[in-house]
Amino acid sequence: MAYDPSSSDPPVPGRPDEEILSTERLESLREVLDQLPDELRRCFLLRHGRGYAEEEIAVLMKLPIERVRTCLWQARRMLGVGGSGEIS
Repeated sequence: MAYDPSSSDPPVPGRPDEEILSTERLESLREVLDQLPDELRRCFLLRHGRGYAEEEIAVLMKLPIERVRTCLWQARRMLGVGGSGEIS
């Protein structure tokens, strides 16, 4: 039974149907991420996958902070996600 967003009950973690939906969504996101230019993908994954701050990404990737912010903006725009990194 799939999760009904109109119900008052939240999805139960560990349910097979929810895990399948999550896996399918993750695979779909991976396919889209693979199409991003390397620099954008790396910035996005460091920020939203690993939780690094923009300044830390700049140091790790040896880029100016403005470039990191631009990469994050471009990646989010291309992926259709908001500033928080959540898929819309």
